[in-house]
Amino acid sequence: MARAAILPMRGMNVEIDIYSNKSSLILFWLLANRDQIQKNGFSINELARLTGTSIGLVHKVIKQLEYIGIITSKGLRTNKKFYLKSPDQLLVSWVKEYNLIKKTKTKGFAFFDTNASRLSLIPALHTASAEYFKLKTTNLRLQEFYLLNWDKLPKLIDQLKLQELDRGYEVLLIKPYYSTLIERLSDNAQRETWMKPYALLTVLDLLYFPVRGIEQAETLFRKTDYIKSICSWNDIESAIR
Repeated sequence: MARAAILPMRGMNVEIDIYSNKSSLILFWLLANRDQIQKNGFSINELARLTGTSIGLVHKVIKQLEYIGIITSKGLRTNKKFYLKSPDQLLVSWVKEYNLIKKTKTKGFAFFDTNASRLSLIPALHTASAEYFKLKTTNLRLQEFYLLNWDKLPKLIDQLKLQELDRGYEVLLIKPYYSTLIERLSDNAQRETWMKPYALLTVLDLLYFPVRGIEQAETLFRKTDYIKSICSWNDIESAIR
């Protein structure tokens, strides 16, 4: 027992991708609620309940964040509490890791009647900035949406007689990489809870988007108090260079 107590953790032999679809839900929650976390801390069971993820996944993500110094802990066993020590490090590393264009599929179309609720489309990028976060800082007349069930795209194209464009778009449909968060957002009962994390995803999406993305990302970053309190915009710019 004494030998086991002083041996280093073996957890890093099973390192996971903390920026993957399901793991990211934990990261979104941590950053969106960092003030509460830094003051009161959280338990593994509590975080699993709040995010609707498995205890096993939460444990793996938190232990990895603890290993790299982003999370700290106090107490033992059932009394153990975790605290978000370096939210800036977490966000900057995420910016370096995630690129919307590399992680997703997109299709551009000529304009069509985008009755978003009827077609189960979720506003994304500039459209999300305008509709969800009330930003109107560009003169773009383009629309962008997440299509949660990408398998329905062929049927949607056929039903609406959509005209796909070889270059550019008037309406852009995006297959979500972070579909778990989009699922939460599409549920009216959960939307309010996950809107703050969605503002962060929108910033992450815009950072590498070629159509006036960085400009809109900066505006949304500076307008969103909890995001701009995590780190400086200069830190973000340095991460994407």
